[in-house]
Parts: sequence; C-alpha cells; structure tokens
Amino acid sequence: MVAIQCPNCGGRMERKEKEYFAKCPYCGSEVCFDEIKEEVQIDVYRDKAAELEQENNLYKENQKALQRWLRIRNIVFVITGLCHFLGFAIFAYDTESEAVLWIGMIFLIIAWTVFFVFMPALSLSYPNYNIVTGKKESIYKWKMWLKLSGIGLGIFMVTAIGAVIVMHL
Repeated sequence: MVAIQCPNCGGRMERKEKEYFAKCPYCGSEVCFDEIKEEVQIDVYRDKAAELEQENNLYKENQKALQRWLRIRNIVFVITGLCHFLGFAIFAYDTESEAVLWIGMIFLIIAWTVFFVFMPALSLSYPNYNIVTGKKESIYKWKMWLKLSGIGLGIFMVTAIGAVIVMHL
C-alpha cells in the first residue's frame, strides 16, 4: 500500500496495489491513479509482445519443417519419376534381351516401391501446421496423402508415355 494525498481535501488516502481508483475517507471524492493505468497498459503490451514473439517463433519453426519436408518430397518425386521413366524406356528400347528386361523391371520395382512405401510415410511426416490459419491440423496428413498419391500417379503416366514416345522417335 502507498499513502497519497487527496487532490480535493488533502486528506490521507491509501492506494492498494493494482487498483485504479480510491475513495477519500474524508471528503468522499474518487481519485484515479493514472500511473497505475500506465503500468498496467505497459504490462498488457509486454504480454502481447511476448505472445506475438512466441507465435512468430512457432511460425518460423514450422516454416523450416515445411522446407525440409518439401526437399524430401522433391527428392522422392525425382527418384520415382526417373526410375519409372528408365524402366519404361528400357522396355520400349529392347524387349528381346532378358537381362535388359530385368534391369527395366528393377527400375519399375524401385519406382513402385517408392510410391507405395515412401509416399504414405512422406504424407505421415507432413507437418500438421496450417500456415494460413496458424493452427495445428492433423487432417492435413490425409489431404497430403491424397495429393501425393495423385501427383505420383500423374508422374507415372507422364513418364511412361514420355519414355515410349522418346524411345520410338
């Protein structure tokens, strides 16, 4: 408690901590403590700044996680597309040699294994953070699995058709 003087009658008033107003026991006038309001406002601004800093740090962490995930996704897509293209190119190039066919088959097996094993694993490792809303959402893992599967099937179709076209030119 802090003792202050009433601005109206000069009587002694006691100010309790974190109180904005006090009533003078002598004249009954109410007194507003402006410096406490300022202290409280500063505390509110500090709390808001700390909250915003925490949100910003979370956003940065999730951006880094997303960038790592995107690099891994791109590597998986390149491996899948390249193996699939090579497998179909080998089949389109030479179907008489059994050794060459086995090499083509190995490339296709690698491509399909990456598709059926790594795509689901990759979608499960997707950060469940919605950058737009700033909230964690686990539904994104399922959406990402569907997107990755669709893109993977698209890669398979394009590389198969592309390999056949390239080898028959």
